[in-house]
Amino acid sequence: MEKSQNRRFSIYYRVTVSDGRPIQEHAREIAFEQTVEVPFDCIPEKHISNGIIGQIESIQPVTESAYQYDVCISYRSDVTANSIPQFLNVLFGNISLKNNIRIIDFTIPDPGNNFFPGPSHGIKGIRQMTGIYGRSLTCTALKPLGLSSHELAGIAAKFCAGGVDFLKDDHGLSDQSFHPFTERVARCQEAVNQQNIKSGDHTFYCPNGIGTIR
Repeated sequence: MEKSQNRRFSIYYRVTVSDGRPIQEHAREIAFEQTVEVPFDCIPEKHISNGIIGQIESIQPVTESAYQYDVCISYRSDVTANSIPQFLNVLFGNISLKNNIRIIDFTIPDPGNNFFPGPSHGIKGIRQMTGIYGRSLTCTALKPLGLSSHELAGIAAKFCAGGVDFLKDDHGLSDQSFHPFTERVARCQEAVNQQNIKSGDHTFYCPNGIGTIR
């Protein structure tokens, strides 16, 4: 237990006080909302002794404002469950519904434990995949939403002919009826493959895999 409590990360908030309450009260509310999400009177004693609640480390006034403060609160690393979505929830969860609170900095939970392992390939791996060195890589988005799968495939072929290295679905393309995911990916990849064979290039097509697939 003590070991878990000793591994902590910090979040730095800039808080603007506009309701007359002391900054200490605002800081305590942040610590509660970002962990147990209940008022102090409802918090089990063991949560306090075990350090489940965020700990206020420092409160510093912002010199140019009489109403702004920089608040540092530390949290046990294990409240994130080593999950990036849960880390984001602790970083800016319920307090995102409140006014006058801004994240200005944070440290990473357990940086030596690969909490943020980084991209799967990195720029070195991407260059190995493409075989392209000595120049910038190019990327563009396949759009617009609303075209048929065949129309998007035609645009994909033109991008390939133009020499683009990476072609990605625009973020709005998912599984809409006018270009269903399965059909769109098949047609676009087919077009990219044909153009790569023709040109000898190695354009990569990257589908947008979000939402449900019919």
